[in-house]
Amino acid sequence: LRLRQLKKKPTEDTSKELNNSLMENHTIDTNMIVDLLTTLYNDSKVAESSFISNNVNEFQLVMSKKKHK
Repeated sequence: LRLRQLKKKPTEDTSKELNNSLMENHTIDTNMIVDLLTTLYNDSKVAESSFISNNVNEFQLVMSKKKHK
């Protein structure tokens, strides 16, 4: 199964769809699992990159303050 790029969809929506499908059909559509995993992966990448950029900004701030002393 290849992870396909998705239109950005909140993780909660995707997991709700998965739950609804389970309740109604007692089956899981493989595509839904791929969607959920892809969404989770994308969310983690976004979180990771903003975390990294925040740390870089903080580091630059600290370094610039040290230079001015």
